[in-house]
Amino acid sequence: MSAVIGVTGITGMVGKALLSLIETYQPDARICLGVRQPERLADSPYPVVHVDLEQPASLAAFCQGCDVIVNCAGPSAFYGLNVARAAAIAGAHCIEAFGSYGPDSASELDEIIAVPGARSVITGAGVFPGLSELLPLAMADRYFDNVSTLHAAAGGLEPCSKGAGIDILMSAVAGYGQAAGADLTELEGFPPHIIAKPFRSTDFVQMTETFGCQEASWYSVFSSPRVPEVISAQCHRLASAGDFTESMMLSAAEKLIEVADEQLAGRKPWYRMRIEMSGSQQGEPLCYRALLQTPESYVLTALTMYAALKTVLQDLSLQGCYRASHIVSPELMVSLIKDDERHQLHIVQVPVHSTLIDSTETEEGFL
Repeated sequence: MSAVIGVTGITGMVGKALLSLIETYQPDARICLGVRQPERLADSPYPVVHVDLEQPASLAAFCQGCDVIVNCAGPSAFYGLNVARAAAIAGAHCIEAFGSYGPDSASELDEIIAVPGARSVITGAGVFPGLSELLPLAMADRYFDNVSTLHAAAGGLEPCSKGAGIDILMSAVAGYGQAAGADLTELEGFPPHIIAKPFRSTDFVQMTETFGCQEASWYSVFSSPRVPEVISAQCHRLASAGDFTESMMLSAAEKLIEVADEQLAGRKPWYRMRIEMSGSQQGEPLCYRALLQTPESYVLTALTMYAALKTVLQDLSLQGCYRASHIVSPELMVSLIKDDERHQLHIVQVPVHSTLIDSTETEEGFL
């Protein structure tokens, strides 16, 4: 009998996209949907269960009988650990897009994994972190024996959900990463009039150290300076408050939603990720550049979560806490991107001494 997949947050953008992927790739899957307002899914062909992520009993009832829980409900900063704990008690695997639940999350995850009968908790199954690690890993595996430099950029113009806004702010206030260099106002492969902010997250630094990179940079790309200005202002306000309340966090997220809507008004949404990697293969110096284009990052998040789900379904005996990039095959991730016509992923070979904003390139094919 096939595994039972429980999905929370099914009415959100990521949840809807993930359900569509499961239906496409796992047509015989047994699916159970958890939602705060079941009446919104009155026509669902799948069992729908009322779930309140703040109530342990409600979560426990939903997780019971499921083999895998995929949490698409946000913000992860508020609910992620609750879902992981309930899944562990029920003996179910848990998959989460977010990379961290806060400064003390590592110890709490250790406690969750130690619950008798607990299976696995997979974090970082989103775009950043998640795809931001899997795409460079795919390039390194396919084109290089040794990697010496890694320069990357990602971002776009798209709506901001309440959950995503809170997670962005919480990760910034918690010190998930830091600025590291000067801003850029143009990037080959991105639309004009962008602003690219240098950013070094803990995950990115760890990945570049694993590669043995001599140089590395990551840029978060925004459609205008207005978005990072609002993020910075709200983070400063929250950090100054010290023990900020949930209502303060919601208010700050609403500011992000407002500015995202302002930027998007009358314009077509877009999201892009660019990875440039240099190194050598059999002693020959090489440099490759990948450009991923998609209408919105939420679909990529769902795709990365599905890649993690597929990996777990192939080994339900998996136990422990993992990052998605540690268990998901980079080639599987690339294959899923190629199979989805909404995404375009191209790879080009560029001069070895090119830079992140260098426009000289010769197309070699597709990943």
